[in-house]
Amino acid sequence: MGLFDPAFNNQAFIAAITGVEIIAATTMRSRSGSISITDATRTRNQFKIGL
Repeated sequence: MGLFDPAFNNQAFIAAITGVEIIAATTMRSRSGSISITDATRTRNQFKIGL
């Protein structure tokens, strides 16, 4: 698990904008054809729940 292994007692911080950035990146990859529209939609929907 590396950095996220509880044995290391590390802290992870995620910026509030991370969800928006993931949605944007997923949309760009879908438009370029590197991931399917179905996968992009599924990923965006998962992140929208938490926003």
